[in-house]
Amino acid sequence: MRRARSSWLDPGCSLTKALEHLLEEFADAIHTVEGESGFERVARRVAEQLGFRWFAYLDVASDRPTIVSPSPKTWTRHYCEHDYQRLDPVVRRAIASAHSSPSLRRRKVSAT
Repeated sequence: MRRARSSWLDPGCSLTKALEHLLEEFADAIHTVEGESGFERVARRVAEQLGFRWFAYLDVASDRPTIVSPSPKTWTRHYCEHDYQRLDPVVRRAIASAHSSPSLRRRKVSAT
């Protein structure tokens, strides 16, 4: 009898456990940091542990939506100036999932 291969989505998989642990650390850390620079430091560490060089966090809930990202400022500025958040499927999905009001979807995002 042939055994099915284990998927990283299986709760018993060591990768799944490692991701859960990393996300728990992230959740704990963001509750203790102060300010945007503290959040960026924690998010950068998690992104690097996941093998990513860059990350972006888009805050659309405030009066002045902003992006927190260690990405090159020229790219962040270009992204915002061209309203790419309106096309970005990740941003669109996040906004839709959060059941944001139509006024949040129309806001122009600014680079910090």
